[in-house]
Amino acid sequence: MALSDEPPGRAPSADLLASLSGMKKYFEFGYSTTKSVRIYSWKIGLVYYLLSLIITTYVGLYVMWWQRGYQIEDAVSGTVVTKIKGTAADPNNTHPLYAARVWDASDLVEYTANGFFVATSMLVTEQRQGFCTAGNHSSDQKVSGLWSESCAGGSGCEEGVMTFNGRQTGLCITDGSSKTLSDRSKAGLIGVCTGGEQDGQACYGEDDLVTCGPGGVCYGAYCEVQSWCPIELSTPNCSSLVQFHGWEDWSVFARIDVMFSKFNLRHNNVADHSSTLCTLEAAERGDCPAPNQFTLQQMLSRAGVSVEDALETGAEIMVTTVWADTRPFLGSSGEYPCDLDSGNWRENCQPHLTFRRLDDADPHAFSHGYNYRIGKTSGGTEEGAARELRKLTGLKVLFEVEGQGGRFDAVQTGTTLGSGLALLSLAAVVADFIILYMGSRDARQHYYRHKYEQQAPLARGEGGR
Repeated sequence: MALSDEPPGRAPSADLLASLSGMKKYFEFGYSTTKSVRIYSWKIGLVYYLLSLIITTYVGLYVMWWQRGYQIEDAVSGTVVTKIKGTAADPNNTHPLYAARVWDASDLVEYTANGFFVATSMLVTEQRQGFCTAGNHSSDQKVSGLWSESCAGGSGCEEGVMTFNGRQTGLCITDGSSKTLSDRSKAGLIGVCTGGEQDGQACYGEDDLVTCGPGGVCYGAYCEVQSWCPIELSTPNCSSLVQFHGWEDWSVFARIDVMFSKFNLRHNNVADHSSTLCTLEAAERGDCPAPNQFTLQQMLSRAGVSVEDALETGAEIMVTTVWADTRPFLGSSGEYPCDLDSGNWRENCQPHLTFRRLDDADPHAFSHGYNYRIGKTSGGTEEGAARELRKLTGLKVLFEVEGQGGRFDAVQTGTTLGSGLALLSLAAVVADFIILYMGSRDARQHYYRHKYEQQAPLARGEGGR
């Protein structure tokens, strides 16, 4: 008979079963129910009811009434239609074509999808198809430096190579001559003066003693290209600068049409006006509800751009129109989403215009301002096709439309109320924190025993059916 180490009367696995039975309570599912304990303390009661009052006031007055928590909001979408009028001239220009010319908005304004461009100055080069040299005074060549037009030593020009200035013919011009389709003896840029009164300046023509002055010698050679000739800025008199005066007083009429798509409501800044025009000053004085007219000078001053900057380099300006209600609150005026439930919402919901400069205003920046080039072809001649190359510098103005509007919605009202009233639980949390963690040790233990009670499950057979 086999002997067992287990004590008499005890099953072999009794110790294991006892251990599992002892650990059972740690793995049982439990449930915590709320227990209401009334504490007679005027201090705790004051904290609880004061917090409840603050939360209720916040939800009722601020969230529901002032912020219109009962409304569902929609972002405004819209477009801007502009019309610009005015005239300008360059009284200091001596060019026969531009000295006595008067320009208007049709000449100097280009309308875009979300704004417009106004030219404040332009560099004009009269060109025709032919052969010429660009040299190192071409503005494109000076900025890029990708292709060298210099052929010092008589080499470096490759026939057929395309550069910024044109297509190289393979010739290196060293004597100042350049050619057109019918004439190969036209003077062009030679190089740079060394010595004399014009030391360091570009030299042109065939007579170095004249262009470089006494004691100066012209050195340099540049590749010949087939292109529109002469190249912009390649010779002293080939490009004429025209700076317009009077454009800053031009008027800009801006009609802003917006729509709240979710509610199918439309509005604009010319509706319900006693007069068709409302200037910035009149709107600021309260004489009319919404501005729809301003001058370029007013726009520049509000954007921090000087007239001199606009002439020299141009600028990019953003005009932001924010549609909102303006209401006083605690002594200050603020902008809020338009109340589309109001009977006079069209009168209250008006655009507020702000102007700001977008490009870098630092004059030492690598690139700032705004300019572009356009060619005005004027037909052909016996010497080839002709055009007028214009480098236009000026103001690039962009419009953006922003704003919100709201109308009553039952679902939104319920959601806002539910979220706000849920904050009332914070009052109970703060009160519990005070009584459990901020009192004396005896008081904390006393409150803890009454608030938290652990109840073991009933044994089998206990309790009634």
